[in-house]
Amino acid sequence: AVFGGAETKAATIESQYHRGLITEDERYQGVVNIWTDTTEKITEAISEFVDNSLGQQRGNASMVTVSYDGQRHLTILDNGNGMSESVAQLLQLGKTVGRGPKDIGVYGQGGTLALLVLAEEFWIHTMRAGRTNSYHGKWAEWYKLEDWPTVEDRWFGATPSNTPFALFEIGHGTMIQMKLRAKRRVHAGNVLRDLGKTYAPAIRQGKTLLWRGPDGKTDPI
Repeated sequence: AVFGGAETKAATIESQYHRGLITEDERYQGVVNIWTDTTEKITEAISEFVDNSLGQQRGNASMVTVSYDGQRHLTILDNGNGMSESVAQLLQLGKTVGRGPKDIGVYGQGGTLALLVLAEEFWIHTMRAGRTNSYHGKWAEWYKLEDWPTVEDRWFGATPSNTPFALFEIGHGTMIQMKLRAKRRVHAGNVLRDLGKTYAPAIRQGKTLLWRGPDGKTDPI
């Protein structure tokens, strides 16, 4: 399993919900608590986003850049198709568009869970056919709500003022920016090693996976 023990606990909550033992609100809060408390590997959470970018039935990107500023900010940028729906699809527990026959990794169905594991605050931007959709969220504010929030499906013509420049310059794709939780630590060497091993088949097939570190240099993984 990707997230090991946390996945097992989450599955137990799902079972209780389907058996009518807990309410939908209790289900969401229980799952949220599990994933925000997990200490599983950061690389596995990052891999969720990379797989969403590379997956044939998802972003189908040819290039993904993972950036880390050395403090608490992590960004995933791809040159894929952009999300076919609003960014809300990344903020729904259990939401997945499935796997394609040429998908490489074993991840890709837990973008929401990866956000819960990694981020304290996040910004999601997607651009497709000249239009952009975005959302800025803080989990602490979501926890105060009685229901899982509804993210509006509102698209606008993409401009440099409403779209991050790096994404606007590409013209299509998705960017996820995260302020990491205080207890999350990114060890660059471990991340580079594990991503390189996981996505070696994709790289051999012509995909490009890049790392931009605190020094601003961009290198292939």
